[in-house]
Amino acid sequence: MRAASPLRPWEDARASWALPVVAAGVAASLLGAAAGLGESAQRSAAFALGPAVLLVTLHARTAGYLHDDGLAATLPLPIPPARRFAAAGRRHALGLAWQGAWAALAFGLSGRSVAASTILVADLAVLVAMAALVEPLAAAAAAWLGRRVPAESLAGQLQRSLGGGWTLPEAVVHLWAPAAGLALAAALAMPGQLAIDRWAEGGALRAGHLEVCAAAVALALVGRVLAPRIYAGGLFDAVPWLRQAMRTLAGPPVPAAAPRWLPLFRDPALRLLVLQHQRLTPVPVLRLLMLLGAAAFLAARAQAPGLAELGILVGLVALWLVPASALTRHAADQRRLLGPLPLRDARSRAWACLLAPVALAVAPVLARIGGGP
Repeated sequence: MRAASPLRPWEDARASWALPVVAAGVAASLLGAAAGLGESAQRSAAFALGPAVLLVTLHARTAGYLHDDGLAATLPLPIPPARRFAAAGRRHALGLAWQGAWAALAFGLSGRSVAASTILVADLAVLVAMAALVEPLAAAAAAWLGRRVPAESLAGQLQRSLGGGWTLPEAVVHLWAPAAGLALAAALAMPGQLAIDRWAEGGALRAGHLEVCAAAVALALVGRVLAPRIYAGGLFDAVPWLRQAMRTLAGPPVPAAAPRWLPLFRDPALRLLVLQHQRLTPVPVLRLLMLLGAAAFLAARAQAPGLAELGILVGLVALWLVPASALTRHAADQRRLLGPLPLRDARSRAWACLLAPVALAVAPVLARIGGGP
């Protein structure tokens, strides 16, 4: 039997899957509004929305290359950089495929016709393909440029000037390299997208168009081939500086203060679970307000919500509930902690508290749909 890989916990890490649903719903709504201005205007809107949609989960899908906790934990192990790069690449491909699938669904449902939807999805597919090739190169460049260099060198001067002095010079590159990689992918995808649009409008594709498209693909492929070697040259030097910068910005490991409304829960076990959810969920109040606000808007508007609006609502429900999976992952620890105490199991009541806002948000929207326009 093959031994378990020491990178298995890291390889199994998944990018956020709720944010792509929200981004796809917002994109579908905007493209639906642009459809009234004509197919050309809608294609222009899709050209701008494509990179914006991919930007939503850029960090989540590329974190495995340099930012992931699993990478820092396994850095002392004798694991070749190529294997680490491949593990991060699998996570990147999974996150990009999930993001691209939802975006393709949004773009496809927004077209005024089957032909228009096909063009929108084709333009998006070119962008996603370029992102798959270029984003690993951006991570590799961040590893190479995130090393410590002599302060008097040009690279050292750039590190200090671009960082503004509020973070370590070696970590400055991580502020702009991922977005720069996506921008490069959008630039390389532009010739293919313009060729598709020209063909859709009935124009002939000349040899110059095909040559520019081929040159863009060749550049992306060359960068993808060189990315593992560039990554290996800077990985072990860049990650420690990046982790130091992350710890400095995060501050001391002090848990967040308990919410003032927490004493409303009389049961100590239920109070512990609710507090755990609040501390493990980024900006829980904002997530809740977004969910309830979107539901109130959809229920109060004159027109019944469409597929795009329902997609946004489903995504906001997921954003609220996904962090609650921590209650399930830590169930064994909770039982060990609370088992010796004379307390009732509060997990079912904790889930009821978490599902109550969902029911409050979804019920009026469903009633609005059932009532018709």
